Amino acid sequence: MIDALAKIVEADPQASFHVTKDEESGELLNLFIQTEAMRKNFVNYGRLIMFDHTYKINNNRMPVALIMVMDGNGDGQVAGVAFLANEKKENVKNTVQAFIACTGEEHIKNIKTAVIDKDMSELGALRELLPHVHIQLCDFHVANVFKSEVRKRCDKSKVDEVMQILKKLRYAKDDLEFDELYDQIKEHASPHFMDYFDTNWLKFPAAWSFRDKKASINLGNSRNNRLENFNGKMKMVSYFLCVPLHICSISCFPKISPISFSFLPGS
Repeated sequence: MIDALAKIVEADPQASFHVTKDEESGELLNLFIQTEAMRKNFVNYGRLIMFDHTYKINNNRMPVALIMVMDGNGDGQVAGVAFLANEKKENVKNTVQAFIACTGEEHIKNIKTAVIDKDMSELGALRELLPHVHIQLCDFHVANVFKSEVRKRCDKSKVDEVMQILKKLRYAKDDLEFDELYDQIKEHASPHFMDYFDTNWLKFPAAWSFRDKKASINLGNSRNNRLENFNGKMKMVSYFLCVPLHICSISCFPKISPISFSFLPGS
């Protein structure tokens, strides 16, 4: 691994690394890497970040965290990458802390919004370390969580009806429409579901409701499609690589992303 990092430094003397080890065992917990090009991506386009973890992207089975921004052409650009031993909150915090240290707090303060999946470790780490940032959840994952919870907590005869109301609620334009739809959910959903919904969702509408998302920028990124697409491409080319070889390939990320990971706004 040291040889792999040395190769990146040789090709990119301005690259930054941050290593976190377990204090007792000495085992690697987190390796964060940011090349000069990645840092420039963030400095130039860092008002919005997209943050996600993916699996099975190397033959060591280490989860990989990606931080991405969107450039002026609507293309996804990598701003940082980390290899993690696990996705516990404390280790996800290691990624965010390393990102802050490598990028510089003078630039971090310019972040307005972070788009993530509904991952509690990511959510907790970002809220703790970047309290000024508006956190928005990927709409695709919100819909999937709603579907799962409605099926578990509502009568089968009510599932489709409640799901339709929840879909309208996600896209409500104003307070009046939102309140009317919420009253409809209370009428059709079970008390069991309403307890869950009120506790976990109603208190944090800015993360999932389009009515509230309008208060912070997302540049059309209601979903994490750019990251998901990037992860898919990386799995195709790096699944059989060990971590050191995967690290060597990192310097190519900013070079390939403008070509391979382009989406229209709102996709």
